[in-house]
Order: sequence, then C-alpha cells, then structure tokens
Amino acid sequence: MNSRFSWEAQALSLNRVRNCLEHRNGIVTERDAGVGATTMQLSVPSIQLTVTHTDGTEAPLAPGLVVEGGGTVSLKVAPRHIEFNVGDPIVFTSNDFGEIAFGCWIMAQNLAGNLPLPREKSDR
Repeated sequence: MNSRFSWEAQALSLNRVRNCLEHRNGIVTERDAGVGATTMQLSVPSIQLTVTHTDGTEAPLAPGLVVEGGGTVSLKVAPRHIEFNVGDPIVFTSNDFGEIAFGCWIMAQNLAGNLPLPREKSDR
C-alpha cells in the first residue's frame, strides 16, 4: 500500500459489530465491549455539515437552524459513533444503516486509493 489506511479504527469497530451479530445473535457481551467495559462502540466515517458563524463559533447544520448575519457552511468526513450497552441487542435505524453503508464506501475508496498500481506486463 502507498500510505496508511485512514479508517483502521472504524473498520475494526465495524468488524466487532459484525462478530457480535454473527456469533452472539446481536446481543452485546463483555467480549464485544472489552473487559470491564459497559458499552461497545461502532465508529464509521460520516459526512458532517457545520456552519461557522461570523463570530467564529461553529454549530452542526441541522434542519431549522437559522443563520443570521452570514456564516460559512463546511462539509467534512469525520467518525460517527453509535454505542450499544452490554446485554442489549444491536439495533439500527434506517438512517444508521444508510450512514454505515456510506461509511463502508468511504473506507473502500480510501483503501483502493492506497493500493499500488499494477505493473505492466513486459513482452518477453
């Protein structure tokens, strides 16, 4: 690979959730959360929209937000975290599922962009 995979922690957390779904029917155990932990965290790349007001304060851009006096809207990709308590089932909303799927696409793009280019075959 050309450089480090940017989303390693998120890929590993996704794999922990997959293991829980596959091997423990989606019921979170201490094995999933880690010894002594009470929650398991899923972390996936997600798009975040923010507005930076003219006074320098930043706020998440959400429906109904009124920006008075101007500001700058920014888009960035950052981890989104979803927590599951030990003993609870893993449940996703349709929004969660869409964000997880998009996060997988972001990770795949990053991974593919870091793979070495194939060498051309030489004529012998």
